[in-house]
Amino acid sequence: MQPGFHEKKLRSNITKNYIFIGLTTLDLTRGLWMIYLFTRGFSLVELGILEGVFHLTTFIMEIPTGIVADLWGRKLSRVLGRIVFLISLGIMFWSYSFTLQLIGFVLTAIGYNLGSGAGEALLYDSMKELGIEAQYKKTAGKNNFVDWMGGILSFLIGGYFAVHLGYTWVFIPSMFICIVSILVTYSMQEQLCMGFIYG
Repeated sequence: MQPGFHEKKLRSNITKNYIFIGLTTLDLTRGLWMIYLFTRGFSLVELGILEGVFHLTTFIMEIPTGIVADLWGRKLSRVLGRIVFLISLGIMFWSYSFTLQLIGFVLTAIGYNLGSGAGEALLYDSMKELGIEAQYKKTAGKNNFVDWMGGILSFLIGGYFAVHLGYTWVFIPSMFICIVSILVTYSMQEQLCMGFIYG
């Protein structure tokens, strides 16, 4: 691979990371999943259990999912995280079973964990290889702004769609956005510590 091309791919990681964060925070189900499941007949106790299972899984799986990123790469960890999250969205949208919803919330937590830290590490590694790691804090600040804006838009758009168009227009677009985020991550460049480069 030509050095110039590789450098260009690494620089594109910065822009693609902005796009990825924007897409992942534009989850229209934010703040609405509890109302949605309540309308499908789940009790407040069941919703509380689901929330508790999510946080417990997040705590338990933090280290195991980090090992995935260390062994198989940050890019793959991020891709797997979004795939698992996509599956969890499907379960939440279509299932009336409390047991399946439990599985879905476990998957949601694992999906978050697989992406947690992996993206930041991938971005930092890219900037370090380019010799611009000193700009990481500035880039991270921009990432936080994109995250913040995406969160606001997700509440506004998701709420509007739920009220005026129905929950199908909340979940299906969220699934589509998730698929696009997978493609964006897959197109990123990563260099493993062993020197093997893949795009």
